[in-house]
Parts: sequence; structure tokens; C-alpha cells
Amino acid sequence: MIDLIDEALETFLRDQASIDSTIGLSFDAPNAEWTAALTGPAINVFLWRIDRDQRRTSSGLETKRGSDGSAQSRRAPLPRLTLSYFVSAHAQRPEDEHLLLGRLANAVLRNRSIPEEHLGQQLIDIGEPLFAGLGSDSSHVSIDFWQAIGGQLKSGFDLEISFAVDTGQDLSVGPPVTERALNVTDLTQEGRRSARRVAATGSPDVSSDNEEPEAS
Repeated sequence: MIDLIDEALETFLRDQASIDSTIGLSFDAPNAEWTAALTGPAINVFLWRIDRDQRRTSSGLETKRGSDGSAQSRRAPLPRLTLSYFVSAHAQRPEDEHLLLGRLANAVLRNRSIPEEHLGQQLIDIGEPLFAGLGSDSSHVSIDFWQAIGGQLKSGFDLEISFAVDTGQDLSVGPPVTERALNVTDLTQEGRRSARRVAATGSPDVSSDNEEPEAS
């Protein structure tokens, strides 16, 4: 699943920030070995943290219906994870790095979620948005991050992607309810009955009162 997010994120950033093929984009750790191998300007999008998205949690069930009339019931909403990426730019001049970072940050701020045109079919089929945003103060990387990977301290920003996880625990359910029937019998007058059908929309469909003759 995360590899699909990476693919969507790359196409999103390249399109929205106008990053052409002359500028590299990598998900590798931005350590000393990676930096030394660069032959031109590059953007590094390193996934450094995975958390449960606690901001968008609730409980319940929802029903999905296929084109063939079949139906599946699943948790609503699906559990979500937050991927924290550190985005940094690498070029010979700081001015070029800052230009790239500004365009990337602007692309994220313009979009509350990654547009569907950048998603693969598997992500589209889940039917849930991929929320995108700049990281909060409590989730930023520290200088310890660069020390841990043995890299050179660089400017950058945290990018958080929240996505739904299809756990594959769907349950088959029956056909949809199209109407409800209510039958009432008057206990004081045997044979007197009332019937009412209510459409699925909640509005009454047909009601009738019937009197049946008592048996002799």
C-alpha cells in the first residue's frame, strides 16, 4: 500500500510543483552516500514515521454495492494511517534549494488532498481521499534525525499524508430494503386489519384498512 502512496505522491508533486525530469526525486534516505551520488539537483522525500491517524476516527458500518447488485459491508470509516515524509531539496546553490522547497510547499498548501488524477486504480477503488498537509510542530524531524542517518543538515518541511487502509474484512450482505410492511389487527374487532407499506425513502407508499368477515 505504501508503495502506491509513493507513486501517487511523486506524480502529484511533479505536476503541482512543475518539477520536470531534469530534477531527480527520490525516496531514499538522504544520507552521505546518497548525497555523494547526486549528479544534479534533486528532491528527497523520505518516509521517516508512520502513525495511526487519531484525528479521523469513528465507528460504524457502511455498505458498498457493486454494479452486479452484490453488496459488501465494511467498517466506516476505514482505519487510517499518517505517513510523515521529510521533504528536502539538494542543489549546488541554496537559492535553488529554496526555490524548489517553496514550489513544493505551495503545491501542498493548494491541495487539501491529492487529486484523483494522480491516484492509481487500487487507491481509487478504496473510495477514500488521501489527505495532504504540512506537518505540525509536534511531528517535525530534529537534528537527531540527520545524525542518525549520517547526512548533512538540510532545510526542508514535513509532509503528512493520511490514507485509509482497506483491511479486506468486508462482509457479504443481503439485497437492499426497498419497503417496509406494517400489519395491525384490532383486538376488539376480530377480522379488522390495517396494512401499510412504507418505501425505503421513508414516505408512505400504500395504506389500506380491510375488514374480513368472521367465520360462521
